[in-house]
Amino acid sequence: MFDQALQRFIDGVNKIKADELGDSKYASPGIVSIRRHGVKYIALDSLQFDHTDRDMKGDSRNMGIYCFIASEDGNTKGLGVVKCGDVLKAASYTKPAKHARGNIFDSDNGLKGAGRFGPAYL
Repeated sequence: MFDQALQRFIDGVNKIKADELGDSKYASPGIVSIRRHGVKYIALDSLQFDHTDRDMKGDSRNMGIYCFIASEDGNTKGLGVVKCGDVLKAASYTKPAKHARGNIFDSDNGLKGAGRFGPAYL
């Protein structure tokens, strides 16, 4: 069930990115990598636009974090209470920010505040 909800979230994010950029030659391909970040989080990476040579490249310099998804319930000192499926904005490439921006199990599949570059600020 978690994998299906995660895939629906990724499909929704890719649609948002495609709709915002349209047929632009600088359109982002969306979520290109799903990686485990410890046991509690899954990180979703997306390819970023390279402003220096106006080209999209798949090397690690152009990878950016889109968001983190909590893979289990927990309570941490820094983040507080986190429920499985919570969508967390990235504080950095390796750390999620406080406060969930949605949940992939909600009716809107966690996409309510999702934008081209990540979940919305509070």
